[in-house]
Amino acid sequence: MRGVKAHPAALLLACLLAPSAQAQWEEERVSERAEPAGEVGWVKAKQEPVAPWATGFLDPKAYTRYGLVSRSTFSDGTSAFSDALAWALEGHLQVRLTEGWAITAVVPFGLVRQGGATEAFLGNVGVGVSAGGLALQGEAWTLRWAAGLDVTAPTVGKPANEGAMIQRSTAAAIRGTAPYLYVPRLMTAVARGHLDATHDWFTAELELGLAPAGVVGTGGGFVFLGQAQGRVSARLGAVAEPYLEAGVMRQLAGAGSIAPPLWITPGVRLHIADAFDPAIFVSFNFEEASAVVIGLELTALHRPTKGTVTPEQPREFLDF
Repeated sequence: MRGVKAHPAALLLACLLAPSAQAQWEEERVSERAEPAGEVGWVKAKQEPVAPWATGFLDPKAYTRYGLVSRSTFSDGTSAFSDALAWALEGHLQVRLTEGWAITAVVPFGLVRQGGATEAFLGNVGVGVSAGGLALQGEAWTLRWAAGLDVTAPTVGKPANEGAMIQRSTAAAIRGTAPYLYVPRLMTAVARGHLDATHDWFTAELELGLAPAGVVGTGGGFVFLGQAQGRVSARLGAVAEPYLEAGVMRQLAGAGSIAPPLWITPGVRLHIADAFDPAIFVSFNFEEASAVVIGLELTALHRPTKGTVTPEQPREFLDF
């Protein structure tokens, strides 16, 4: 066959159009793999299923969350409802650095009314760090671990009189697993270890802690505290999570006596709109049956997303 010779003008037109055609092809190729809104690494970002967690317990997943926890009782020692009031209000913050690692902070406030006198005071402010992860995993169960260290500053001042000391002791007593937040002039370091097991919708948790502490200032001394708390919960559907907690912290050595009772706490947590996780609960003990504590927690939890991570969008530090 004889070849077909192209006209010079046609060759020139092809050379001019080739770059634009190549550019258009590249643009279409990029648009096919570009990230739509809310996607990560070319794959649609999805919220991770939230693993069990509880305020006051270490969190192996280290979710970013913040909120307020209120505990109050109107008991005067004989009657569950009287003119007396003991109220412990705590602001909690946890910031996820990466999966399993977090820094925490707590700012407690106390308000006690006894015998006609009312006093409000700042508790012992604390900061901490925690780490956790997965220990074992089966088809329908997981075993997780966590460890943490919390340090509180002695921001509760020395009581002006014995009545003020009793008021602070009352606030410490209703905070059974963390009375050190309300003990005057007490600086504490709390080391805790945590294990939890989840099977389908049921979770059981156990946490133990040791806390060396010192009373600063004149007449100060050293005390050693031990902490134990457990929790079981059931995730019933997407919204409700009833739970039962039991916990106590007792003085093991040193001068004085920090010995709040063992508190039993049934409650229910609600998971609303994948962002708001409030809880209501009551606490009681067997040493003072009239001292019933009514609790309310308002917490917002950030659900992290998951997707394919690209070099352009790493997700390592401050992984909210």
